[in-house]
Amino acid sequence: MAIVLGLLVSIGYGSADFVGGLAARRNDVLGIVIRAQLVGAVAVPVLALAVGRSSPSAVDLLHGAGAGLAGLVGLTFLFQGLASGTMGVVAPVTGVGTATVPVVVGLLGGERPSGLTLLGVAVALVAIVLVALEPSAPGSPGVTVGQVARALVAGGGFGVAYALIGTISHEAGMWPLVAQRLTTLVLAVSLSLATLGLGGTRRRVAMAPGTGWMPTANGTLEVATLSTYVVATDLGLLSVVGPLASLYPGATVVLARLVLDERLSRTQVVGLAVTAVGVALIAAG
Repeated sequence: MAIVLGLLVSIGYGSADFVGGLAARRNDVLGIVIRAQLVGAVAVPVLALAVGRSSPSAVDLLHGAGAGLAGLVGLTFLFQGLASGTMGVVAPVTGVGTATVPVVVGLLGGERPSGLTLLGVAVALVAIVLVALEPSAPGSPGVTVGQVARALVAGGGFGVAYALIGTISHEAGMWPLVAQRLTTLVLAVSLSLATLGLGGTRRRVAMAPGTGWMPTANGTLEVATLSTYVVATDLGLLSVVGPLASLYPGATVVLARLVLDERLSRTQVVGLAVTAVGVALIAAG
């Protein structure tokens, strides 16, 4: 059951990214983040109460808040990359960053990952070069170095968030995740107010016709996926569920192909295959 739930987590996160990126093609990125995080700000406290474990330390809550800041960076750059480039490339590159950063953090903290993990990092770097330098096939939005850079920054943000969440104690339950969601929401609103003012923020949050459901769907998918992840890690090993959850870019790639008919060049297809190998090696290590 844990394996099935782990796969559902990857599908949920990948679908959420696709919907969020689709919304960003016609709307302001911060407006999407604000609306999506509102869903989480309401739903995650309910989940925290339902889980029952409620003994978070101040450090746990600070790590949750730090993950919220890193997550805001990740979401902002991810949606920008998905909105302006080929989703089938941006999502996997983001996944590389998400998988690699915790490894780097572990190295700096004195951990010694296996040779497979280090090989996976090296393979992932080669994959990034392959997908970034080759022109996209006709019919796709194309990929630029700037878009790949956004994807790497997004992956770095998510990787830092996951690394911080990974240090949270088991006794804290989901309350640090409440701090994470509230921090992301407050920072997004504050940044919007600082750049546009109250009236501008209202316009920023307003959605283009036909897209109003997308941020809500994004936020709902994230919350549902988060609760599924909690159940999966309770039923099975984190070392099994975690790698399965890291396959989320695959869902984004499939949806982009089916819904948007995105096409990739042969070199990019090879690059994406190499990306999958790199992420698998990092997870297996």
